[in-house]
Amino acid sequence: MSKRIAIQLFGHLRTFRKTYKSLVKNVIEANKKAGYEVDIFIHSWTETDHSDIIWHNLTQRKRGTIVTEEIIQEVKKYYNPQRMLIEPQRKTPDYQINVRGRTVLFKVVTNVAYTVYKSSEIRRIYADENELAYDYVIVTRPDILFKTPFLLDKFLSEYKKFNMEVPINGLFFADATFFYLFIDDSHVKRASDVLYFGNESTINKAANLYNVLINLFTEEDIKNYFQNYITVEYVWFSHWLSENLDPIKINYPMNICFSIVRTLDFMIQNKNIIIHFIRKILKNIMPYGLIIHKNYK
Repeated sequence: MSKRIAIQLFGHLRTFRKTYKSLVKNVIEANKKAGYEVDIFIHSWTETDHSDIIWHNLTQRKRGTIVTEEIIQEVKKYYNPQRMLIEPQRKTPDYQINVRGRTVLFKVVTNVAYTVYKSSEIRRIYADENELAYDYVIVTRPDILFKTPFLLDKFLSEYKKFNMEVPINGLFFADATFFYLFIDDSHVKRASDVLYFGNESTINKAANLYNVLINLFTEEDIKNYFQNYITVEYVWFSHWLSENLDPIKINYPMNICFSIVRTLDFMIQNKNIIIHFIRKILKNIMPYGLIIHKNYK
């Protein structure tokens, strides 16, 4: 009996031309060699990037281009998705919320939750229509560059060493905690919402945050909901816990095994951030990264 993986790509297409080969090589083909059949599902927007207030665009500089039919056909050529849905961003209350001491628009958080939800929804509909079941579902973004093989069995096989079953509610996630911090506290997770996997039931629950946020009707509702969150990532982490999921960190660290590829415009605007990151890599991360990289060859 064949094993099946679904890959759900969500969010803006911004740098897919620079990243798609890495996903094909290190995720799709790597897991196919391990005996899995792999299907791709994509939800994205009618613009390749957004211009709303966010930590990497505090000045609301205009970014992105219209997703033309030519771009859509290019995406289909590269990823060969089973289903793909391109939509305009959702209109939501334009309230500002304060997360991690920075201003974030509620509509940005809501639209991220929506694209995650829709990428999951189109997979569910396709599976129902074709009477398919997926053993695992990988959730990630088109702007993720996979530097080393992302092999599900590499993580799941760890349980065999202890004669344990894989946790049925396990949500296996990668993050960038130790790139930014010297502690691993769930309240200050970093980049834990861009790459994770679990079984179908787990992902259905994990991707359901949108249905929570759309029930926040007033500015007071929104402020009350977000008042205890230090990072946007913890909004997701807290939601996973509320769905009785078991978030499990995997040894696939960001900026060593994978990275987010943003536009040149982002790098120009945030050159001080980039310089800080490079210095940090050279000073603290690189020796550890070389050791980890050897393990993933």
